[in-house]
Amino acid sequence: MCRVIAEPLRGPLVKVSRATRCDGARPVLAAAVGVTLGALALGLANPAIAQAQEEGDLLTHGITGSVPANTPDTQSPGLVLSLKRVQELLLEVAESPRDRSHVEAALAGTEITPADLVAMHSLREENGEYVIDFTFLTADDQRLVRDVSHRYGRSLAEAHLQRWPEIEETLSVYHMEHVDQRAVAFVLLGCFSLDWAGLRLTSELGYRGAREGWQYYLWAVEKRDEFSVKGFYWGGHSEYTEDLALTSFGDHFALPRYGLPDLFWRMQGSLRHVSAPEEVRSLLRQIGSRQLDPLYEQVMDIMMAVRSGEKTAEQLRQVAGTDTRQTQDLLRLLEELEYIRQVDGRYAAIVPVFAEADRPMVLELLRIGREAMEPWLHENYERIQADLGAITPLKYGVPYIEVFNQIWHYIFGYANQILIEEDKFFDPYGGTRKFEGFVPVVWHRSVVRPG
Repeated sequence: MCRVIAEPLRGPLVKVSRATRCDGARPVLAAAVGVTLGALALGLANPAIAQAQEEGDLLTHGITGSVPANTPDTQSPGLVLSLKRVQELLLEVAESPRDRSHVEAALAGTEITPADLVAMHSLREENGEYVIDFTFLTADDQRLVRDVSHRYGRSLAEAHLQRWPEIEETLSVYHMEHVDQRAVAFVLLGCFSLDWAGLRLTSELGYRGAREGWQYYLWAVEKRDEFSVKGFYWGGHSEYTEDLALTSFGDHFALPRYGLPDLFWRMQGSLRHVSAPEEVRSLLRQIGSRQLDPLYEQVMDIMMAVRSGEKTAEQLRQVAGTDTRQTQDLLRLLEELEYIRQVDGRYAAIVPVFAEADRPMVLELLRIGREAMEPWLHENYERIQADLGAITPLKYGVPYIEVFNQIWHYIFGYANQILIEEDKFFDPYGGTRKFEGFVPVVWHRSVVRPG
């Protein structure tokens, strides 16, 4: 599933979380761009909505799953949840259930009805009143969630620390002279295991998922300055070719990321804002996409080549299939982004790269990670539910397996932070990299399956 965050395109929280390439389509800032353009289109089409569709800045919100293409605008989660009136209404309903007259009055002028909010799984009618029907966390909820997640995140980190001699022995077979071994551990355990494999495991165990028949479910959190996402390492952004993948993994504080595929996504996304008729913009996007596709392949081929050792510019030119000028430009870009560096006139990787030959090591680490996570989940899953019983969604009967999707991100995000503090993982804010908040990785698709 693709988990995306929809927000106005203006602040450090504009982000794509869990944005692996969904159904073969590159996210290109995912819902964030679509929400803004969708709202404008709806407003232009209907002046009544335009008058009442002041954009809100009270919530961060998003979805897990995919919204059907034929969903009407008045039930489109990204659009509806971006409206200030809807955000204010949700905060009111979170405080206490509201009757139909109150909900209708709050939505007046938007053309959104209470039935629309029910259809998009944000509210539920119960005993003549409307209650919250999704993972909606108020400021008070977030304080509790963060406190509980910190405790359980430390416990989850300790479950991994108990296995660390075994983890270190497994990692010892990975040899890249200029790559920090802690960055390798951060990617393999923090991203591949805790995030991707952890999401699969929690789903397999029946601990996380959507309600029967639902194609997506919503989440939203009340914005407050006190709730920084710095150091919550839970976000992998990935792009694929047939055999290889580019990923950046880190928090969603240091955005936009100056890494790949993020920069290429922004290049393509910028074409959406070219001042030209829509037919022209559409053609430019198509041309831009075709121009970017070879770049992905060339970058990945270069990085895979230096996995086996330092290479000359000429050797990398032959691998990438580019001319001398193109090769120079690509190598300068990768140097500037700190993917490679020159060593005695040759180029060496300085970020993790995993080739097919690394698959046995990766699988062994995923096995260790699963053996750490599975008993931990069995022991703590219901305890976490009890500790969080007072939060808004559980109070109003939202299924715990749906709420746990968000809670798991908080917990493993904290666990990653603690493993950094224990000097087992690379610190993306440690001052050794120019661009902070994430670690890049290039990998062969045979070594792991994204969550």
